[in-house]
Amino acid sequence: MDAPKCELCGEPMPPGEEMFKFHGYSGPCPKPPLPQPAKPKIVCLCGSTRFYEQFQKSNYEETMAGRIVLSVGFYRPSAESEGERKRYEHHGENIGCTPEQKIALDVLHKQKIDLADEVLVLNVGGYIGESTRSEIEHAIKTGKPVRYLETA
Repeated sequence: MDAPKCELCGEPMPPGEEMFKFHGYSGPCPKPPLPQPAKPKIVCLCGSTRFYEQFQKSNYEETMAGRIVLSVGFYRPSAESEGERKRYEHHGENIGCTPEQKIALDVLHKQKIDLADEVLVLNVGGYIGESTRSEIEHAIKTGKPVRYLETA
């Protein structure tokens, strides 16, 4: 059986230190640490949920580029009765949830922005709605870089 290795530098533990996780049990490991893999960038997708296909495409493209993707957790239903649509309208946009739920989702999405390293705005056809505009303002206020799917 191989001798246990130091979790910091990767070298075998010397006799008497095998029970510890790293060299220098009475202090820090005196050896240089092993190189750590770079942490992937976290990107938060923002935009109108009416652009479901673009959210899916951007999620795929960002993931394939090695980024961790945070996205919306809810997409508005595409086909409902007129009466049902009216019941769930908020900010003039049929999103399929109550006004209270929409507010909670907006807060949650801003918390995702807080976790992210950057924001990607899915401004399909140049469209940026009220919620997305609020998310962009939040990202800028908290120092997050903002990228746009479509440039002017």
